Formats: sequence, structure tokens, C-alpha cells
Amino acid sequence: MQRRERPHLTQSWKNEDFHQKFTELLLLQRSQPRGYDFLLRRKINQEIVEEQGHLMEVGDLFDPGLSIQEEPPIVILHGVAGIGKSTMARQVRRAWEEGWLFRDRFKHVFYFNCRELAQSETMILAELITTDWAAPDAPPIGQILSQPEQLLFILDNLDEPKWDLKEQSSELCPHWRQQQQVHTLLGSLLKKIILPNASLLITARSTALRKLIPSLKQPCWVEVLGFSESTRKEYFYKYFTDESQAIRAFTLVESNPALLTMCLVPLVSWLVCTCLKQQMEQEQPLSLTSQTTTALCLHYFFHVLPAKSLRIMLRDFCSLAAQGTWQGKTLFSPGDFRKYGLDGANISTLLNMGVLQEHSTPQNYSFVHLCFQEFFTAMSCALGDEEVTSIRSMRELLEECELDYLFGEPTTCFLFGLLSDQGIREMEIIFKCTLPLGSHRKLLWWAKREVTLKHPNLEPYYWHLLHCFYEIQDKRFLRKLMPSIHGLKICVQTNMELLMFTFFFKFCHHVKSLQLNEGGQHRQTRMDTNVILYSWGPFTDSWWQTFFSILKVPGSLQELDLSGNSLSCSAVQSLCVALKSAHCHLETLRLANCGLTAEGCKALARVLSTSWSLTELELSFNQLLDTGAQHLFQELEQANCKLQRLLLVRCGLTSDCCQVLASMLGTSPSLTELDLQQNDLGDLGVTLLCEGLRQPACQFRNLWLDQTQLSEEVTEMLKLLQQEKPQVTINNGKPNLMITNEDPVEEQMDNEMDDKTTPLKWQEPESDESYHQVAQVKAFCLSSPEPLGDIPVESIGTDNDFWGPAGPVSLEVVDKDRGMYRVHFPVAGSYHWPNTGLYFVVRWPVTIEIEFCAWDQFLDQTVPQHSWMVAGPLFDIKAEPGAVEAVYLPHFIALQVASTLLHFVDQHREHLVARVTSVDAVLDKLHGQVLSDEQYERVSAEPTSLDKMRMLFSFSKSWDWACKDLLYQALKKTHPHLIEELRKKWRR
Repeated sequence: MQRRERPHLTQSWKNEDFHQKFTELLLLQRSQPRGYDFLLRRKINQEIVEEQGHLMEVGDLFDPGLSIQEEPPIVILHGVAGIGKSTMARQVRRAWEEGWLFRDRFKHVFYFNCRELAQSETMILAELITTDWAAPDAPPIGQILSQPEQLLFILDNLDEPKWDLKEQSSELCPHWRQQQQVHTLLGSLLKKIILPNASLLITARSTALRKLIPSLKQPCWVEVLGFSESTRKEYFYKYFTDESQAIRAFTLVESNPALLTMCLVPLVSWLVCTCLKQQMEQEQPLSLTSQTTTALCLHYFFHVLPAKSLRIMLRDFCSLAAQGTWQGKTLFSPGDFRKYGLDGANISTLLNMGVLQEHSTPQNYSFVHLCFQEFFTAMSCALGDEEVTSIRSMRELLEECELDYLFGEPTTCFLFGLLSDQGIREMEIIFKCTLPLGSHRKLLWWAKREVTLKHPNLEPYYWHLLHCFYEIQDKRFLRKLMPSIHGLKICVQTNMELLMFTFFFKFCHHVKSLQLNEGGQHRQTRMDTNVILYSWGPFTDSWWQTFFSILKVPGSLQELDLSGNSLSCSAVQSLCVALKSAHCHLETLRLANCGLTAEGCKALARVLSTSWSLTELELSFNQLLDTGAQHLFQELEQANCKLQRLLLVRCGLTSDCCQVLASMLGTSPSLTELDLQQNDLGDLGVTLLCEGLRQPACQFRNLWLDQTQLSEEVTEMLKLLQQEKPQVTINNGKPNLMITNEDPVEEQMDNEMDDKTTPLKWQEPESDESYHQVAQVKAFCLSSPEPLGDIPVESIGTDNDFWGPAGPVSLEVVDKDRGMYRVHFPVAGSYHWPNTGLYFVVRWPVTIEIEFCAWDQFLDQTVPQHSWMVAGPLFDIKAEPGAVEAVYLPHFIALQVASTLLHFVDQHREHLVARVTSVDAVLDKLHGQVLSDEQYERVSAEPTSLDKMRMLFSFSKSWDWACKDLLYQALKKTHPHLIEELRKKWRR
């Protein structure tokens, strides 16, 4: 790339150089846009969590499988201001022209900027096409339109003009040769009245979708999320031609976490690079301390640009921008400038500065980005220009313009930022005047009034509000306001949203409990002091660092539940750093099923001796193994440790850790409860445990322990221990299939069900003899002519449910004759079916099919009948790969399960290597969880997708099943149609 030769740095945003620098953006496809019901002004179910969607690449925008309609698709690219929608639309057109995108699908691609189309009143479709394509060798219009299925119309900025696109179909004209108003012509295209077989690509801001939805028929919604963490860095290296300059610039930005996060928005990255580029060229020390978008724009316009030239005409220029915003006008004629005392020389200055750009046909000017016009509009509002607007009239005018929601508009966000303490200081220096203090107070009073009026139906507005509050950074106001916002359920989709969430959370001193994704078994009740945060990642190291910053500021958070969310070793380190903060008051930390290892456990253990507040720690369903448990037990002996309750269910523990455990029980100053269910401690381990509990200094009170596998001698030892130390309660846990009669829920079910409906009732074993007859059922011989699959059918009644984290889950009878059932588990966690002994642990919501089978259909031809023996039932269980972490079967007889089964990704390795194209998107999801930095760079460095996938699979040889599950999930999100195709083959 050649070095740019320009008098000013700012011209690159809308010219060809920016196209060369354009970096691939994250695209998220959903069946509906976020807040769809809100956009349609429908009543919102507060309990519904936003659909996760899946990431995709630009080459998949017109994949036939993405649209639910049979007609050629309408794809809506939407997102926040400055996220790169228009640039991507132009890139699609350019890529098609260069022959590397959609060439096999579209014969003609037409790009229209609706901002410019709005200058015309009427035209026919032929005129519309020739505005974009007037090549001398172009075929006749009739020939082009004769194959509409090979046409793609790109309508950029469709939301900007003040068009009414809601006409009834009867008002639209199906004849492309007929003269029509421009908005009617476009409405005919949108509603498929004209050229119904043509495809459309539309860009619009997410806040403006309400005006488009009534005009569209089953569109494909694709949200532009901005850069990923890796492509953000890539952009810096593309912007700076000198690699050393790129390193200096990116290193500086990394030292400012807020600015680094903001740079995920392409427009912000461009502003930052431009500011730093100028400092380098002027040989100034690199410095950029901006924490908000408003502060960055102030720095750019009044420290980077030749500000003296701008300040002379600034107030009039702001008035021009504001008047255009109120009128929905983005193109300005020379006459418009003259109305505000701005002549040709002023226009030339603004063009040279890169604030304006020129449109030659007809001669008009616009801001190089709509956000810049909105910024200067906000300045006019902050100045209190009575001729144009005030804070009060701004609200009225915006509502009159039918903008969806005032707080979601960039003008409002900029106004909040300009009326912050820093913004006011900057404005007063720029304009050499004193801003009225009343403006600040009016704005905050207005915001508080909106919160009060909208609550409790505030949830669709949260991000708009939080962005405004983040821009103003008024800590006193937020301390007063945040207590009125309670009982939150909020979905974080991007790192920028996470930044805003953590900023506002620091002022929610009334919040006691925070849960991420409801992944644990301790489902939170919707209370004023609870916040549930939903996010689907990718959970990178920087994501966790930002998230854990909420523990480093004064607050009242007492419980943090991260169960079900994978934590890398570096994420655990970030958590430990936050837990050591003097401001951290956590009492309960839940990390069940977080993929923790012995190494991560070691880091957590060190925190136990330094935390003065942590009293409960849940680490269940993590493979901590004996090494990890020993780290914990050793730290629990420290005098400073305050931990009282520790849950270690199914952590892979054996008798090897019990010597250290026994020692700890006699010396721990605080631990009183310990849950060791579903661990293989054996007789030796429990014997050592008893020795520890007998120590005189032991303060222990409650122990949960599986006793079904213990010998009679050790079981008797436990009974004697309880007699010796009555203050110690040893609870016989509920193992894989045991549902004790002491369970009040189960007892209630028993009372409600008659004998005929409970032939598979499990009971607590009273002795070793009774243990060998675990179920009160007929002993089934596999050679019996009666199929085993027929037996459970009659036991299924309306009360025969699975029991999980949120209570009973109904079972659906699919085929009674075959003994086939279906159940949907709504959240991650553990579920048991008392009437059969089946027990599932699932990682996320999943639907499972269960069929009772007969052994004879499998063993007749391979095993002699005389060698058959009594065994448990045979189940055929179908579920989404990776969703089920564990299945516990009724252990009539422990049968060895073959360990040679291949994981889904291994079974389809050849197809995945050949057909996965978006490898970088897959890598981003695995980085920090499965792939180290070195592995990530090695795979990324491969020249082709095939080579990248081969390198990735070379690393996967050492992965366990859980790591391969993460790869499967990444592939499912980035290549959903390929995975679905392979899944169907897998099932067959």
C-alpha cells in the first residue's frame, strides 16, 4: 500500500484508502432483531432472553439456508452508528465487481445510496439503475430485468430519508416502466411488487428498524457487531504503513482499556488511528486519554484538525447541522450554507479539513459520516442556541421526526457527553463562553424522569440509557439513579456493551447477587437485589478482565454465580486478582461446571487465605482431581481462611486426597460444611475422613457423602462416628439413581401416585443385602420373550417428571409402544428421573430423546443365550453433541462402556477440513479457552482454510472430550448448515 499524500489526514474515511484498510467485521444472524417486540410496540415478556443467533461471514449473506422464505432473500444489515454497515455494503459491490464475491449468484449488482436518492422526487426503475451503472457497453435495461433472480439491489442508508414506506400494496405500482415517487418505487421493491425474484441487501441503524419492519416480508436479519479483538489489531496494522508505528499505536491504546474496547467500533478505530498518526508526524509524544466517544470527537475536531479555521464559523456550522437533523436532511446545497453565513471559502475549509465531502450531481455537500453531523447538532443543543433548539425542543423535534427512541440516537448520547464535566470544560475553552449550568441539570432531570416513567418496562431501553449515562460519567447522579433500577435481566452482546454494563454496575450498590447465564443449579429468584447477565461470548481474556472489574470498586455484591461458563486459566487468574481487591465483599462464589483444572484450583486456593469475606465456594462438576483438592485443603488450614462451606460434587476425587483432607478437618478454623458426592473416595478415603472428623479440634457440622459403594464395616464406622459426635451430620447423598424417601418433594410425589404407577420406585438401601436388590422391580432376564422396552411404558403418568434446577420438567410420550420419550431441559444443570434412575447433567438447554430397548435385538446373533445374565435396561439416548456432560444409568450391574467412540468432530474430520471456510471466526471462539496464544497464531498464519483446519486438528489430538465440545460449538455457530447436514448423517 502506498503512503498517502494528502494535506489533511481526515479524508480517508470515505475514500478508496479506507476501503483498502477495511477489515472483516463480525456478523450475527438472528431470526429477529434484538428487541423485536419492542420495535413493533408489542407487549414484552420480561422473562424471554434474546435469541443467541450465530456468527457468519459476508460470503454467507445469501446462503439459501439463511432465509425461511422461498422467495429470493431480503437481507437487512443493521447495527449501531459507525459500526461499518455502509462501508460493508460498498465492499460487497466492489468485491462483486472484482469477481471474488457472489459472481456465481448475481449477474448484476446495483448500489444505491438512499441519502442521494432522496434528492429526486420521481423516477422510473430504468433511471434508478442508470444512476449506478451507465457503462457504454451495458446491455439494454429490458435484458437486465429479464432475469430478476440474478439481480441484487443494495439499498444503503434506507433509514435516513424521511420516507413513508408503509403504503398498502394497492398503492404500489408493479410496472417498472411507470414513473413513480422514489419512496414508492423503493417500497415496490421491498414488498416484492416489482421484480419479486430479485434479491435485496439493505443497511439501516438498529434504532430505525421499526419504520422498515412493516414493509418487509420475512427478511434475514444480520447485525453488524464491529471488529473482533483480532481484527481490531489487524486494522491498526493496515492503517499504519510502518509496522513499528502500528505497534506503538496499538500498545498505547492497550494501556487505556476503555478506549481499547471502544476501538471495536470501526469509526472509533479510524478516529484513534488518525489522532495518533498526526502525533507521530509532528513528532509529539503519543497520548490519548479519551474514555468516551464524545471525548474522542472533541479531541479529534479541536486538537487534530486546524481548529482555528473551524472555530471562526463553528456556532453557525452547528446551527446548520442541527437544522438538517430536525428536517431529516443530510445533503446541503451552497444556498443552505449561505443561510447560516457560510460562504464558499468556509465550505472549502471544511472540505479540506475532511469534515465535509462533496457530491457532484447535483452540487451538494454532506458530512463525511452522519455521526459527525449528529455531533455538531449536539453541540448546538449544548450551547442552547434559542434560534435552533434547546434541550426541551430537541426532545420534541426528535419525537416529531418519528425517531424510534430518543436515548438511542447518537445526538442524545453526544449531548450527554458534551454536558459532562469534561465536556463542559472543553466547550467553554472552544467557544470562550460559559455554558448555562441549567442545561446539565435539565438533561439529568429529563433522564431520571424517563427512567421513572418507563420502569418497570425499561428493559428494551437499557442499552440506550446506559450509553448516555456512560457518556456523561456523572457519578453523583448515577449513585442516586441506579437504586431505582432493580431486578435486572440484561443481555450483553458486545465488548462495548460489557464496558457500559460494568461501568453502571459500579453504582448499583443495592445489588447483592449477580449471575452469568443462569448456568448453575442455583437459579435466581427475580428479586430487586438480583441481576442476571446473559452473554454468549466469545469469553476472551480481555472480556473476563473487564467483567471482573466490578469486584474492584466499592459495592455490596455478595454472591457471584458463573456456573456453566468456561473459565480459562488466565480468566481464573483475573478472577483471583479481583477477589484480592480491598473492595471485594463476595461471600458466595459459584463456579460449578466451569472447566476448572487443578492448576486453576491452585490459584483459587491461594485466595482463600487472603479473602476476609468469602464463606461459600462451589466448585462442583470440575475435574479438579486430587491435586486440585489438596491445594484447597492446605489453604483451608490457614488461620486467616474464612470459608465455611465447600461444594466438590463430582470433581474426580479419590482416597489419595483424603489424608490432607483429614488433616484439614482437625485444623480448619472455619469450614463447617463439605459436599463430596459423586467422588470415588472408597473405604480407605472415608476411613481417613472419619479419623479427621474425630479430632478434638474439629469444628465440622455437615458432610454430604455417597455411601452406597462402601463396605458394611465402613458404613458402621460412619454410624458410630455420628454417635460419638452428634453435632456432626453425615448426609447420605442422592447418588446416580438413589432418591431417598427423606426428600420432601419425592415424598409428596409418592403420596400422589398409586402403586400401579410406580413399579420402578427406588428406595434407600438399608443394608448391603438390600443394596443388591436396588429396585423393587421384576428381575429381567435378557432371554425373556417379553421385551424390556415394554415395561416402563405403564409407569409413565402425568406426575412422572424429571426433577431439575428449576423444579419438575414434563416428559412427552413420543411412541408408547416403542417406549420412546422426549424431554426438554430448559437450563443447564442436573436432572433426574426418579421412576427409572436416569440422571443427566447438561451444559445448556437441550432436547433429549430416550428409547427403552431390548437387549435381545443386539445380542441374539453375537452372544450365546446361555451366557446372558440379568442386567439393567438398555437405553437409546439422542441429544445434541456436546450438550450432555454426563449420563448416569441405573447400576443394576456396572457394565463397561466402550471408550473407542469417536467425537463428532473426529468422525467428520475429513468433511470439516475440506468445507469449513470461516476458520478465523472459529479460532476467535477457541482462543483463550482451548487454544493458547501461540497455537492461535500458528493456525492463523497458515495460508489457506484447508491448511488452517489441518493445523487445528493437529492440536486437537491432545484435547479431551470437553475441548472438542467447544470446537463443535464454535463450528455450529459459524457454519450452522454444514453442522446440521453432518449431524443428520451422524444420526443415520
